[in-house]
Amino acid sequence: MVNHNKITDWLSRLNEAGASPDVLVPETLALPLSQGSWTILLDTEGALVRTGPQAGFAVDPPNLDMV
Repeated sequence: MVNHNKITDWLSRLNEAGASPDVLVPETLALPLSQGSWTILLDTEGALVRTGPQAGFAVDPPNLDMV
């Protein structure tokens, strides 16, 4: 979860750069959607998992098998 101050900071930086986003979405929703299955992006820092059209989560690699 990202706190409100962090989001405000991001929006301020984008505005300073001349960008005005219409929406902000979590990076899990940037993963490809594959109907009926999960999409997982795994790296050394963690895993991002997309589970549906508007659903996903992040998990540390040692706990990925458990979830």
